[in-house]
Amino acid sequence: MTSWLQVVLLGTVVGLAACVDPVNVPTSASSAQATNGRTGADHTVFVTIPRFAVSIPVSGDLRPGKSIEIVSTTRALLASTDVHVEVRAPEVEAAHRSAWDAGFRAPVRETISPLTSGRASLAAGGEDVRRAALSIPAPGYYRVVASARATSAQRVRTHPYTESYGSSEIWLWLSEDGGKVTDFFDPSLFADSMIQQPGPFRYRKSVPRAQASDRAWSRSPGERIWEVVFYDEDPVAYIPLGAAKVLGSEGPAGEEQTPINTVTNAAGIFSTGCDTELIYGYDFEVKAENDYIKIQPNTVVATNGSSPSGCDDQQIIALSSESHVYSNMWWLGPEAGDVFGQSRDQVDVRINTSHSQSEYSYSGDSIIIKTVWEDPGAEGQVHEYGHAYHHHALGGAPPSIANCSEHGLPVYTSLTCAYTEGFAEYFAAVLRGPGVSLLYSDIENGSYLLTNPNPDENDPNEPDGTVIEGAVAALLLDITDGAVEAHDSIQYPGTYAGSLVKTCFVNDGSGSVHAAGIDHFIRCLEQQVDSTINSYFYYRNPASTAYSESASEPGDWSLSRIRKAWKKNLFNQ
Repeated sequence: MTSWLQVVLLGTVVGLAACVDPVNVPTSASSAQATNGRTGADHTVFVTIPRFAVSIPVSGDLRPGKSIEIVSTTRALLASTDVHVEVRAPEVEAAHRSAWDAGFRAPVRETISPLTSGRASLAAGGEDVRRAALSIPAPGYYRVVASARATSAQRVRTHPYTESYGSSEIWLWLSEDGGKVTDFFDPSLFADSMIQQPGPFRYRKSVPRAQASDRAWSRSPGERIWEVVFYDEDPVAYIPLGAAKVLGSEGPAGEEQTPINTVTNAAGIFSTGCDTELIYGYDFEVKAENDYIKIQPNTVVATNGSSPSGCDDQQIIALSSESHVYSNMWWLGPEAGDVFGQSRDQVDVRINTSHSQSEYSYSGDSIIIKTVWEDPGAEGQVHEYGHAYHHHALGGAPPSIANCSEHGLPVYTSLTCAYTEGFAEYFAAVLRGPGVSLLYSDIENGSYLLTNPNPDENDPNEPDGTVIEGAVAALLLDITDGAVEAHDSIQYPGTYAGSLVKTCFVNDGSGSVHAAGIDHFIRCLEQQVDSTINSYFYYRNPASTAYSESASEPGDWSLSRIRKAWKKNLFNQ
């Protein structure tokens, strides 16, 4: 019998020029402030800087037992040292561990070994090429994932959302009549008699038209345990899909079916009935959806058919990217409600890795996720939900957001951009927490947030954090965090901050408007409009004249400590 895996290694490194930082600083924040309209007229973006472009060309005979050559090509878009390149075929290894029999089962929380791997140091434009010869003994549908991870990546400091990971996924359809390569898992390839699952082909049991119609059915004969898992590229292992909705029906063949409406637990488990004597049918979908988040398309796995008598456990494999993003986001709604004391309804989330960047659409109340994996992916997903939460739970974002197409923690933008993006940065830092959030320490320490020179020579403030999102995030964090610093002796509840953002209205001479800048927020935070501090708010013209808010101030509220905090975070004073 042909060996299931034959590996041939070839590493090629091509060195080219070093990278150039792609983030620009606007020439004038004051002129940018006059620009009207949100980025792209309707949305704010979360910019990540890609580090790698990965491809997986495949050649050979796509039939069982034949040789297939897989070529992984990694091109560095940024100079990267100690790049770890790997190629994996998760379902091939899972089938190998299952001895290629009908009992195929993915190993859960066990690292999937690479077909080939290696390390390289790449200049910008450099390439690493790896080859693996693979022979798969059984017909089926198998994925191949090539990845590159910079284990000691150089950070682009002007915009710290620099990706350290890149990957590409393809699927191999192997049959005796020949096969094909697809860019995604395509259920339409399966015949009606086949179970639409990755791995070796498995087939449905035929269901009699009627069976035991004179027998009353109940769930008492038994319970079948279903385990829902997905392949996660971050730990390179199959992991459970928790908190997913399961909808469908079940019951013995020929009898009235019972609805399925349940949720997977943290171990990806849910249960249905089963029968020790009768053939039992089921038809259900597992959805990446709860009351707060709905991944589109939200069906991450669907199955229908029947099982013979017996109550053996079953495992099903869900879509990877959708399941991973859902796992990162399903908890945000309830957690944000606990932290900030406000709730919002369900928001649609769609994954599009070909999109220019991740973004939130205000008019559509929907999120597009470009970066799926690793920390920039998780941070961006929480960040974009922060925009959605701000807009629908906390009174709404400003009606126009200026000069926000190129933004980052230390970048000068505009009052509206810095306030909107600063809140989203703060939201991600608080909900993900220190030690998890990519930028929590940057925002907390503030060591480089105010180091860029002010591009507006007319601004009397140097620096001016009212138009720098990182400075805005740092102030918001200082208001609610527990850290005690020389300038920060306040620790107010997140519910107070949430209520203040939601209920803060300021009059700038043309009527009362919902807070549209950190200067507006400060007026409400200070519970006054003090004209002696107008010079700090250079970009607010005309100056604010009145405010209103309905938050319940904490018992230790202090004007002097509040003013000390915003002067330090925004102006380094």
